[in-house]
Amino acid sequence: MLCILRKVISLNPIEMKHEEIAREIHQLSSEYNYYFIMEVRLDIKFAKWPYKLTRLCLENKLFFLWPVTEKNLPAIIIPCKTMEIAEKEENEKLALRFLSALSWLEDYGYEEGFVKVVRAAFPSSTNLVLPELQFRHNLLIDENDYLPLPKDNNARLSLALYREALINNNVFYKFLGFSKILNIKFDSGEKQKKWINDHIEASLDKLPEAQDSFKHLKTLGVNDYGNHLYEMGRCAISHAYDKSKLVNPDEPKDKHRITETLLLIKALAEHLIESEFKIQSDKTIWREHKHELSGFREVLGKKLLSKIVKNKDLSNIERLLSDKFSKDFQVLSFCIRGYDNDINESLYFFSLNYGQGAVQIEYRSKNHSVMVSVCLNFIEERIQFDTKKSFNAQKNISKATILKQAKFIRELIGNGILEVWSKSGKLLGRTQPYLPNIEVGRYQRLELDEYILDLESNSEND
Repeated sequence: MLCILRKVISLNPIEMKHEEIAREIHQLSSEYNYYFIMEVRLDIKFAKWPYKLTRLCLENKLFFLWPVTEKNLPAIIIPCKTMEIAEKEENEKLALRFLSALSWLEDYGYEEGFVKVVRAAFPSSTNLVLPELQFRHNLLIDENDYLPLPKDNNARLSLALYREALINNNVFYKFLGFSKILNIKFDSGEKQKKWINDHIEASLDKLPEAQDSFKHLKTLGVNDYGNHLYEMGRCAISHAYDKSKLVNPDEPKDKHRITETLLLIKALAEHLIESEFKIQSDKTIWREHKHELSGFREVLGKKLLSKIVKNKDLSNIERLLSDKFSKDFQVLSFCIRGYDNDINESLYFFSLNYGQGAVQIEYRSKNHSVMVSVCLNFIEERIQFDTKKSFNAQKNISKATILKQAKFIRELIGNGILEVWSKSGKLLGRTQPYLPNIEVGRYQRLELDEYILDLESNSEND
């Protein structure tokens, strides 16, 4: 698992010079003498990468993600004690594993660039990055985010080969790259063919876009899918002796044939990684939604959660929950990922209602001026809220507080991720990015923009 600091460091590279970002890295890693730097090659129009400097701890190593800026390539920076080859190779391996894990989750091939160990944390300069694209593809990484870093060597290799296949722009070698993943598990062609035939339909659930490839093979009269993909795909690309199966790069029909089945072999590779190596994809994590309430689940325990879901003995469960929340969740913080607004931090448990497998909780500030009410739905695995009713501030409090609350809600309805934190700094739950109804969301945003502008104007006149 990945262990990262709670929030990205609040530096904006569009406004800051790269020297200031490097100075911040040096201050946060003053006990180190050198910096391992791996530049990352990506197309900012399609790839996600942080637009703010991100500090994390990966396998007990301090780790920085240098943001996309106008003048510097994105990079991974690892502070180190020496310039020795052994430490450099260890850091390089860790950085590559990080890129492979990220490639698996983002379905994009993050390619390593130039690697060096230096005294100053500066990636190479470039003028190719367009600053207006940075915010469109921002990547926010949090300490409780799922990042697969398996211990098993075969599982690690599967992610490395998956990244290699994504990076490769040649359709033949991309197909071969995905095929090699099957070879990790099965040492013979016959075993690979059998596994393909047994799992081809299940793999389509992982990648529905591959349905067209599957239908195309059916129209060609292919019944033995394993044999076709192995012999006419993998072997035809790898070998040149058997001219009846040879893939010729100068033959458009060969390129078209391999292209038609590329998504199918990709779907099979993804299915094998999930089913055989037990590495869940981001799509599977999203479908299950178990991350939304994972921290609450851990603290509440299986026994109480079972009672909550069964919805029996309501009065007793509500009493148990009230005791639990007043003790273990007495103070909570409600934040938006990557947004620096502390209006909903340090709120105190006020009330609780239970029913139908869901717990409605209300938290208030000490003077009851700020109130937050959300529903923890343990059946649907969701944190549920109403942007018009769940976050409230009394009218008689300061205009500054009302303004902060309005900006908080405005940020939330703009695809914000609501997070719930314990007093000790443990992430208890987080939502998916908020996606309002397009028309309703648009009018609500315009309404809030007007309200915020009016509050700011009045504040200036006071």
